[in-house]
Amino acid sequence: MAERFPGVPGGTRREHVTKSHKAEQWAHSARIAHIMSALVAVCGQFESVYQQIMTGITWCKVNMQRLSYYLKPGQEECDFADFVRTFGNELAQCEQLAIKGGKAVPTDKQLKLTPQASDDIQSALLLLHKIASILNETCGIASVQININPGESASF
Repeated sequence: MAERFPGVPGGTRREHVTKSHKAEQWAHSARIAHIMSALVAVCGQFESVYQQIMTGITWCKVNMQRLSYYLKPGQEECDFADFVRTFGNELAQCEQLAIKGGKAVPTDKQLKLTPQASDDIQSALLLLHKIASILNETCGIASVQININPGESASF
């Protein structure tokens, strides 16, 4: 061990220990700065995702309005009209939730992560993962069904 890590010539003095301790402090500070810059980048990505969600909701609202224009005057009570109304109501609730989420982010450039916020983020991520897996399964089943009926897929 002494061959690989030889002692300091003249013995270890106080300034050697102090310099080593300062280097450890600077390394720790650099790690914290790196983690914080990564957190800032993630927050920027969240902001971009939020803007995309709001753009998508606006696009859906425009297309829902277009769908409602295609309904004939006597078809206000058909299943498709009910679907359009239900989807429009759900879309309005999504927009309200997105606006509330956008307003919940502090504007004073300080973000306090409480244990409750951390738990909420974890549960939201878990729910999002479940929804994504359900959509994946649904798309897989639809793909299999389309491949089983080749006559029907020709019309697509």
